[in-house]
Amino acid sequence: MIPSVTNKSAYYARTSSDEQREKQTIQSQIAALEAEIQKNGETVVSRYNDDGFSGAMLDRPGLDKLRADLERKVFTKLYIHSPDRLARDLMLQLLVVKELRKHGIEVVFLSHKFGSSPGDQLLFQMLGAISEFERAQILERTRRGKLHKARSGVLVASIPKFGYKYIPKTDTTPGRYEINPEEAQIVEEVFRLFNTPYVKGTRTLSKELYKLGIKSPSGNLTWAKSTLAKLLKDSTYIGVTYFNKHMACEPINPRIVGRRRRKNSSLRLRPKEEWIPIKVPAVISPNLFEETQRKLARNSEMSDRNRKYEYLVKGLLFCSCSKKMYGYPCHGEPRYKCSDKYSRYPLPKICTNGTVPAEKLDSAVWAAFLYVLERPQVLTDRANKIHASRRARKEGLQTKIQDITKGLHSIDEQEKRLVKAYSAEVINLSQLKSELADLSAKKDALSHEERKLEAESVVVAPALQPNDVERYFRSMKERMLSASFEMKQEIIRLFAHQIIFNRGQMLIRAYLPNPIPDELPAAHSAHKEGHVSTTPQSSRHCGRNRDFSFEIKLDLNRPGEVFLEDEMLEGENISLAA
Repeated sequence: MIPSVTNKSAYYARTSSDEQREKQTIQSQIAALEAEIQKNGETVVSRYNDDGFSGAMLDRPGLDKLRADLERKVFTKLYIHSPDRLARDLMLQLLVVKELRKHGIEVVFLSHKFGSSPGDQLLFQMLGAISEFERAQILERTRRGKLHKARSGVLVASIPKFGYKYIPKTDTTPGRYEINPEEAQIVEEVFRLFNTPYVKGTRTLSKELYKLGIKSPSGNLTWAKSTLAKLLKDSTYIGVTYFNKHMACEPINPRIVGRRRRKNSSLRLRPKEEWIPIKVPAVISPNLFEETQRKLARNSEMSDRNRKYEYLVKGLLFCSCSKKMYGYPCHGEPRYKCSDKYSRYPLPKICTNGTVPAEKLDSAVWAAFLYVLERPQVLTDRANKIHASRRARKEGLQTKIQDITKGLHSIDEQEKRLVKAYSAEVINLSQLKSELADLSAKKDALSHEERKLEAESVVVAPALQPNDVERYFRSMKERMLSASFEMKQEIIRLFAHQIIFNRGQMLIRAYLPNPIPDELPAAHSAHKEGHVSTTPQSSRHCGRNRDFSFEIKLDLNRPGEVFLEDEMLEGENISLAA
């Protein structure tokens, strides 16, 4: 057939999902459309495709170009496979078709032949409504099916997390994750590095991974902070992944650059009770994951982003009403304020503690720590007294546990004798049951007591050596006297656990490092200068043991008085600027 000169034909094709785009299912539409145009003896002057874009929205590059070409009369006839390829929503279908016919464009659907009569228009609208209903029904059935599979413990996601490989389902087994040894080793190294003392957060972690030549999931040596943050928070690596954790929704602030492939292109977290846990192989231990979450939470509380004023004890300061205190500027002066007013809003505040100048409070805390560093003997004596007391208590508990073990053994022997007596017909069945019930009650009581004593029998921490503490404190104080603000803040966070403020009086709860390190925690300083320390001391994480805890009391109105474990310390008042 000779191609028609009068009809300048074009076609529009669309697929809605990334999966359809990867499988190139749009090619079947294009082949059918071009075959129909060729059959009618017409020439294709323009082609419009939207591969992987949702039909629930009109913001599509192919459709936008098509609508722009209407004014320039590029084509006079448009072929579309079916109305739902144009749009899934009936109102959107009617809007676009009306716009096309307004410019004199003849619209041809391969699935149905529509004319201009009222009956044809009614059929078109009915099919559009059915298409919209069908889409909603498919989505609902798919959603219910996935929820059922997830509640049955079946893995729904087929795209594996970094550190895993996906094993597709077979006729006998469902799809599952298996550990990818090479990637899992990288995941373990990321968690391990993050929990070392010299790595403060995801930024320094990214630098360490770059220095070690460890590649990201995308194969680059540079790790994005967002990638690391997502990996470190993912519970999949301890053996539990979640389905139904997020819900798709429209973005609150849509991006200006680029296009969204679907209407609900953002994700929001669902309430935790709606999450469905699915077991997968674990890559790291729960303890390492929990330690990571604590460090992430602490980093979030003490973040210095957008900092205009300096607050030395940020994230550590609590009001006596148990609420946190935060730094805020008041007429250009940095102060600390209780968060009760904001945490209780819209209810009236309860706390009556006022604000306190940040410089005054920070100076007092810093001076108090300098006082403490001059008196290591006070701390070592207290810690060793607690150590001796707990050792004596543990020995007493062990004696009690041994007595209970003997009692349980005695009950076992009595039960055996009762069974023998019953076998010899010395006692009848009712007597046997009665005696065994009494013995069982005694046995349960003793077992409960044994478990209780074993829980109280804690591991005793090793005694502190005064020379080690004195050496550590002396080295620390030398650094403190010439420390920058950042170094002062890090030293305070090394020791302090909590600072409670109550109308000018403060209680500082702190711990000693355990064990006492052989060198100062200065590995981060070396890293900042580009040197990676490989000494055991720099790579070992020194924790804090409650057996080595101490308390400092001070009064802002009496800056020269500092009490360490209720013993008043005397010394020269040292300010924050020292």
